[in-house]
Amino acid sequence: MNILQSRTAPLGLKNLGQNVCFFNSLVQALYSIKRLRERVRHFEINVSTPVRTMAINELFTSMTSSAVPIETYQLLPFFRIGGYDHSRFEQFDAQECLLHILKIIYPSN
Repeated sequence: MNILQSRTAPLGLKNLGQNVCFFNSLVQALYSIKRLRERVRHFEINVSTPVRTMAINELFTSMTSSAVPIETYQLLPFFRIGGYDHSRFEQFDAQECLLHILKIIYPSN
C-alpha cells in the first residue's frame, strides 16, 4: 500500500483568495471522518446521479489520490449552495454550507 492509498488526512485544498476557505475547511473536516469519507467514495454514480453528488464524490476521490493540492473554486457552482454566489466572492455562513453538504451526503435524512 502506498502513501496515497493509505491517506486518511485530507490533502490540502487551495483557497487562492477566492473566499472558499469556509467550504475547504468543512470539506477537510468531513473527509477526516472515516465512515463519512467511505460513504461518499462509494456512492453509486450513474446517469441519474445529481451533479452535486457526483461533485462531492469526485472531490473526495481526488483528495485521496491527488499528489498536489486541489483547487475547489471551480467546483463550487456544482454544489449549488443556496444563497452563495461564488462569482462575487461573497462571505458565506459555514453552518449553512455544512447543512447543505450533509444533505448531499445523506439526502433522505
